[in-house]
Amino acid sequence: MKKVILALASVLLISSLVGICTLAQNQTKPSIASIKIESSEPIPPGTCTVSTAGYWGKNGRTVPTSKELGEFVTEFLGKGYTITIYPRSKRGIFVTLGRNKGYRSDGCEKGSGNHR
Repeated sequence: MKKVILALASVLLISSLVGICTLAQNQTKPSIASIKIESSEPIPPGTCTVSTAGYWGKNGRTVPTSKELGEFVTEFLGKGYTITIYPRSKRGIFVTLGRNKGYRSDGCEKGSGNHR
């Protein structure tokens, strides 16, 4: 008798699992209609006048200290530039400065230069 009850319980459990799996497959999957990114605070206009790129350098050195790099980033972010700093190579650390196209419209022009 116990074997029959155990067998019926097993069949019932398997049937329930198959039914749940079938229902789960028939449900529609949610999708994202759109994403809107908003700034948490206003971004200052800055004074960006030209986009530029080059190797960082100061007093003949091509590798900045942590303090110098922090001051460099703070200065140019304050002027409205976006900054890309590449890993150090044999020639030094390559940096690009450009206007932040997503938030600014002050007419920064594309150019080139060296940050030494």
